[in-house]
Formats: sequence, structure tokens, C-alpha cells
Amino acid sequence: MLLGMLLYGAGRHRQAATLWEEAVALGMEDPLVLRNAGFAAYCVTHDDEPCMAAL
Repeated sequence: MLLGMLLYGAGRHRQAATLWEEAVALGMEDPLVLRNAGFAAYCVTHDDEPCMAAL
């Protein structure tokens, strides 16, 4: 989770998005991870399907 935030802050958005997606896929349910994964899915990968699935 923290590595994803560090990478995102350093401009490495794709790598951060990948880490957050992996964390969610492994069952992590921390609200911050879910928010970051949804944000990255929408803003970085332009894939809004994971965002809608979380609702």
C-alpha cells in the first residue's frame, strides 16, 4: 500500500496502479487501498469497470 503511494507520488502512476490492483486481487480490503485502486483505475488506466464493481 505505502509503496504504491510512494510510486504514485514519484510520477510512476502505472506501477502504483498495478500494485494497488494486486493488493485488491489478493483480498486486501483497506479503505485507502480500495480508494487508491479505484482512483488509479479511473485516472491512470482509464478502466472504470473496477470502480463500478466496488460500489
